Amino acid sequence: MKVFIFSNDLKGLLLAKKLLCDNISCRIVVKPSKNLDNSFSFRNMKFDYGYHAIEIERNSEFFDLISSSGIKIVKSTANRNLFFNNQIFRRNFSLKEIKDPEILKSYIQDEKSNTLKLFYNKYLLTNILKSYEQNKLLKNYFKTSKKDFLINIEPWFVPKELKYEVLCGQSYHFENYKNKDRSIAYPKEGGFEEFQKKLREELSQIIEEGYNNKKFNFCPFRKIQFANNSSEKNLFVYPINLIKSMKDDGINLDFIKNKYLIMTIFIKKKIKVAQTEILVGDNKYFIDRISFPEVLRKKDYINYIQVEKEFTSKIENKIAILKMLKSTTIFFNQHFEKILISDYDIKFLSINRTDINKSKIIIENYIKMLENKNDSLIVSNRSIHYRNSVDTFTELKKAVYNKIKKFQTL
Repeated sequence: MKVFIFSNDLKGLLLAKKLLCDNISCRIVVKPSKNLDNSFSFRNMKFDYGYHAIEIERNSEFFDLISSSGIKIVKSTANRNLFFNNQIFRRNFSLKEIKDPEILKSYIQDEKSNTLKLFYNKYLLTNILKSYEQNKLLKNYFKTSKKDFLINIEPWFVPKELKYEVLCGQSYHFENYKNKDRSIAYPKEGGFEEFQKKLREELSQIIEEGYNNKKFNFCPFRKIQFANNSSEKNLFVYPINLIKSMKDDGINLDFIKNKYLIMTIFIKKKIKVAQTEILVGDNKYFIDRISFPEVLRKKDYINYIQVEKEFTSKIENKIAILKMLKSTTIFFNQHFEKILISDYDIKFLSINRTDINKSKIIIENYIKMLENKNDSLIVSNRSIHYRNSVDTFTELKKAVYNKIKKFQTL
């Protein structure tokens, strides 16, 4: 049996390395394609499409597969900050830091559940929610529950005294109800895509690059040459345009297409920064996140920053650029130190937003149907959303090994 991987991105490369470690024959048979784990060039330097770093403790196998490639990395501790109520907070901030007498009085005299409700009404459900386009869509268009439309806001923006009210289980960032930053890794040279480049060097003997990914942006298993052949028992790990394929099969997935702006900004004078990133929960700023790539390499004084913002397609690109430049200047002048922008680069992306839970079930069932109909198929892109590389690799690996186990029992 051989596994043919039509995915030359980070998850495909890691899958190939994992298979080889387990003595399972495999080949990557496509050229590298554009993906958001790539980097781009600006002013003779490499930059990522927004904040990227490997969370070391999230999945030890994932990190071991990458680090054993021989790439030189810089390890550090993430320093994620939050901004709302005109203040910058470290994660796991205290109620006292908000300096809101009404909230503090409620916490001392009332039930914690009532304090949490008050905090939500004054902060989370107003200015913070209004600053994030995805969350507004989940609430106002898709009509999801509060738990669903507060994704990525809750529990990040909840004070530590009230977190137990919203942490209903364990997760990587809040395991055992703790709320501390985790260890991260970043390439010593170049951008995040250096991880992919190093893996390609390591796996060069099994990479054919015989096809262009664009040729396979559809469901290939309607073609005769990819029909089931149980005698060969080969597996094909294949990318599928899920939205188009489902539409062709009469499955309608309700989604809204938004824009996403990533701006890389050079400033004239270096400033001192300790944060790796800041989540901005204030709709007076045209900013979702600010990140500091140089801090990932343990630099104290930085010369450039990255700013990200998701926004509705109703806003023209040129207006978005002006709003972001203005917001960034005002934010730093008020909360760090005065800056002068010397140069900038812009990247516009398109992003699909859905009812996350409903679309997850629809897509999982559709992939299951495809893979049940075609014993040799494993869909490589198992979501229509961009997600953490650890999660996409873990899900793909599970699907591939389940198919391998099934083949071995035939």
